Amino acid sequence: MPYGVFRSSISDFFGSLLILTTVDLAVGREFSEAIGRLHALDGFGGIFIDEVHDVFVSRDFCICMWLLWGICTLPFPIVVMSGTLPVMMERPLITELNLQTNAVVVR
Repeated sequence: MPYGVFRSSISDFFGSLLILTTVDLAVGREFSEAIGRLHALDGFGGIFIDEVHDVFVSRDFCICMWLLWGICTLPFPIVVMSGTLPVMMERPLITELNLQTNAVVVR
């Protein structure tokens, strides 16, 4: 399946079905704007965001949450990944990011 890795601009992944990125890049305005434009096109499959636990320890927590929430409200699949998120933070993450209440957690 065609995928792209977001590094700095929409040209990194334009035409890809899936987008891979880390949370520090996903909470940037460039990513939000690029995803919004890409979502307007047909055939977009979704995004994978790694290191999502970092949003809880971010210096700009409110801004990070606001930007991620904006992305998570768009109607396409989102996979958030973390190798170190404590079990007790799984439900708050799902709730705060407005992910579906029946989100699947894989350990």
